[in-house]
Amino acid sequence: MTTIQVTLDRTQRIPLQEQLIRALKRHISDGLGTKDLRLPSSRALALDLGVSRIVTLTAYDQLIAEGYLVSRPGSGTYINQDIIRTVPTQPSSATTYRGPDWFKSSETLVSSSQDNAYHINFAIGRPSAEQFDAPAWKRAWRQALSHPFVNQPPPAEGIPELRAAIADLVARNRGIRCAPDDIVITSGAVDIITLMARITAPFKPLCCLENPGFPAAHDIFSRYGHDILPIGIDQEGLMLSDLPGTPGRPKLLFCTPSHQFPLGFRLSLPRRLALMDWARRHDAIILEDDYDSEFRYDVAPLPSLKAQDDSGHVIYFSSLSKSLSPAIRLGYMIAPEAIRQAATREIDRNHMQPPWLLQQAMAHFIQSGELDKHIRRMRRHYTSLNKAMRDGLKDMPQDVQIHGLEAGLHCFLALPPEVNRQKLSEKISQKLLYIDGLDRCYFAPSPWQGYAFGYGHLTREKITEGLGLFTSLFKET
Repeated sequence: MTTIQVTLDRTQRIPLQEQLIRALKRHISDGLGTKDLRLPSSRALALDLGVSRIVTLTAYDQLIAEGYLVSRPGSGTYINQDIIRTVPTQPSSATTYRGPDWFKSSETLVSSSQDNAYHINFAIGRPSAEQFDAPAWKRAWRQALSHPFVNQPPPAEGIPELRAAIADLVARNRGIRCAPDDIVITSGAVDIITLMARITAPFKPLCCLENPGFPAAHDIFSRYGHDILPIGIDQEGLMLSDLPGTPGRPKLLFCTPSHQFPLGFRLSLPRRLALMDWARRHDAIILEDDYDSEFRYDVAPLPSLKAQDDSGHVIYFSSLSKSLSPAIRLGYMIAPEAIRQAATREIDRNHMQPPWLLQQAMAHFIQSGELDKHIRRMRRHYTSLNKAMRDGLKDMPQDVQIHGLEAGLHCFLALPPEVNRQKLSEKISQKLLYIDGLDRCYFAPSPWQGYAFGYGHLTREKITEGLGLFTSLFKET
């Protein structure tokens, strides 16, 4: 039964049943009748409009007599599809809302729906969609749906089943020994950064961010009033010499040690140890985004900072965007009790919990071993794509440095200073290629200039074609 919006004006001299007849005809001419839709019963429509039933009965009878409606005994009243074919219809168009004149947006949003504008899109941060095991995911949802209906929001820290599954997951995959109670479930990495920016804002810590680095982190910490200190990057990761050494003021460092965003370096083991020592000496918080830790190629794994943390100075977090899909908005953080309690208070106050059903489905997906199987399958797939990247870039001139192919789903091409990047970018755009120039990732001057190539969502054929085209454009510049 279709719900119909009808407004009757009792101040007019036109009878109510005539107003209703005109409104229904207008709905039909606007395209309401392009499908075989059942109308509300005369009793239900009268109740909805606050009129006597004689008004709706009279209107229906008139429209049936004119052929606009048909009555099907035992079923209801429907729009007559025969008359629809003879009455010219004009599908109603959406109203364009200009909004207030005083509000002007300073930025233009680039939507993912514009992807079709590019022949080959090397956007970073996108996993493969074709390799996802849809039947296993559906089984996890069926398991979640078998639970009794819960008519309340999930716990602010996340449901116990999912926190237990993640505690087991990080112990196996990242060597982090923690209890389920140490874990807080969120809707992703950006939620965790927002939580940390909010709960640390009253203490006014000096916020150290990698430069270039994750633009959302810079935006969020700046929005909450944090003083930002850019930390440079070299081939061993973040440069410890840039970290503040002055005592007294609280300090917070956001970093991506597993596969630096966006340059792709892995933080070396000596620097990891030195960084932990810095955190202990300065009583600082390290916010470790374990970005791209699931995927590495022909290199030994490096321990997470959290696995080396014996004093609670590391807040570890990750999401399931890369290992599964960015459409699955789930993340988690591991933190000491005081920070955990402050984070859950923020989640509770602002209703930031991921849906209960999604948490249940993910708990089943992990506990059944399907996530481990998925990651193993994706490692094989991404290893093949990684080889295609290496093969496609082997003809680049020697003065172009290629970084980040040891891990993750993107690499960085560092260009020599004499390259006219603006001219090259124009040529790239003309060929319907998208390659990220990372302009939004620089918060301060940096010696690095170049392009980041995301490849996890592409085929080997697209990678080969796109890199061949880029190489020829580069050599022409």
